[in-house]
Amino acid sequence: MNRTFKALRTPSSKDDAFELSWGERFDESGISWDELLRSQRILIVSEAGAGKTYECESKARELFARGEPAFFLSLESVASAGVVATLFGDEHERFTNWLASSSQLAYFFLDSIDELQLVHRSFKDALRRFAYDIRGAMERVTVVITARPVPIDRQAFKDILPVHTPVRHDDPQDEFIRIAMDGPSKTNVDGPPSSREVELLPLTGPQIMEFARSRCVENPEALLAAIDANAKLKPLASAWKTITETSARRADLLSEGVAVNSHLFGIAMQLVQMAEEDQKPSEERLPQFADAGRESLLQQLYSEAPVYTDLEQVLLADSISKALEQRGFDDSLSQQILAGKSPSDRAAELVSGTKLLNVENRRK
Repeated sequence: MNRTFKALRTPSSKDDAFELSWGERFDESGISWDELLRSQRILIVSEAGAGKTYECESKARELFARGEPAFFLSLESVASAGVVATLFGDEHERFTNWLASSSQLAYFFLDSIDELQLVHRSFKDALRRFAYDIRGAMERVTVVITARPVPIDRQAFKDILPVHTPVRHDDPQDEFIRIAMDGPSKTNVDGPPSSREVELLPLTGPQIMEFARSRCVENPEALLAAIDANAKLKPLASAWKTITETSARRADLLSEGVAVNSHLFGIAMQLVQMAEEDQKPSEERLPQFADAGRESLLQQLYSEAPVYTDLEQVLLADSISKALEQRGFDDSLSQQILAGKSPSDRAAELVSGTKLLNVENRRK
């Protein structure tokens, strides 16, 4: 089944907001994968469950099976380990051969921005790590990034992974004759855009019938007609509105927080959350705080492994600086974090003043 895409409707009033089409069902053809991959930088934004991860993973496998250097990677793994360390076996070999070539095009499907944010990783850092690992081959790469409708640093995507415009080497006389006869070049207009922002469209009528046939439904046409005519199904359309509102709230919550790259901060967060989750029965807690995994959790929290305070100060100061960059110096949370000090001085104060370096204090 060939899923299709549609250009995002981006309100001009808010740069990182998107209007998705999942309250509707489309019967036009949309943008195909083949057409989409003619662009070099692609952002796919769709709700959870739309199928964007499955589509990207399937397309990467299809291209790889055809002999193309095509790779599906999570942005989280790229941020933490890089491209090279994430690939194994045939994929690693094909990546190495592609990087050593001088003309072959590669496809990278990077999934997903919102999951990266949930583990407090920086989108910019993930892009920088990716750019470093493919250094020297930026002009030979097509990058597809997926996300739910959350705040996205689209400028970082453009700045860190720029599209290199090919330089024309036309003979001046031939170029003069061409312009005289045909007018100025329209290459930028007529060719595929170098970058696109799209959403994965819902199933079309024919796709619903194709899916029904694959499930041995005897009369797919009648099924589709029944779906369109069934008044009981119409109230379900409001579910998409609920999903959109929930995603917007989720985006707001993500924007209210600050990503902190610090071992001590991670310990503190887990201790606070464990105390809160322990007020609930085990079956109602988040999985990592249930009784079944308690021994493993406590071993992690109460480990006697050394914590290097100098490194903690550097990491924390860097996290504070990034928070200022993202939120602005005058933001109320930024001012609360700084407490009238510079990022480095505030980090030094927090690390030197914590009691979490003593394992016995973590047990209290």
